[in-house]
Amino acid sequence: MNKHIGHEDGYNYDYFDEYRTKDIEIASSLIAVNFELISIEKGKGRELWFVFHNTEELADVVESFWDHSMQLSPLLFSTTRRNLKNRIFALNSKR
Repeated sequence: MNKHIGHEDGYNYDYFDEYRTKDIEIASSLIAVNFELISIEKGKGRELWFVFHNTEELADVVESFWDHSMQLSPLLFSTTRRNLKNRIFALNSKR
């Protein structure tokens, strides 16, 4: 699946080997199901980009997120999202 940044379907692919999203819920979901977060990059203003390795499996999980078929424990999602927010807070306090 090769998509480009700004595509109207909501996927944000920068390079073919990276998947980027500004959506903390998608990022949290991907981390919760064991996709590695490569980096968090600063965008314009307060914007942050969450960067993952782009794979077909990741694209399938993102699609399942959007079509509401993703199976994820609410407690795991909540804990992962809270940990990601703590990581962002720590990054911002270092700047």
